Amino acid sequence: MIRFAPSPTAPLRLRRLILPLALVLVIAALAYQAWGGARGLDAWRQLAAARDMQENALATQRAQNDALYENIRRLRPEHLDLDFLDERARRVLGLAQSDETVIFDSETPPN
Repeated sequence: MIRFAPSPTAPLRLRRLILPLALVLVIAALAYQAWGGARGLDAWRQLAAARDMQENALATQRAQNDALYENIRRLRPEHLDLDFLDERARRVLGLAQSDETVIFDSETPPN
């Protein structure tokens, strides 16, 4: 006997594949978002690298700040360091004693 109608099992096979295929697509989309999305692992790594750079910059700034506070402490009247004061006057104001010879280094600018 010849049948022209499709077999009754063919649509059932396709229906069985729709749900797993949809679940695989949803899982793939979620995995992509977890890896490369705006809040994914890649963005988290970039934020961690930026945080490390900022922490290094902060450590450098704190070291410079501590050095400046030490210079301020050495120039206060109650803890005046005369050698440091003499060095700063020579460097900033360009002062020298009459019996000294001054040699300028053209490569390094005076502070």
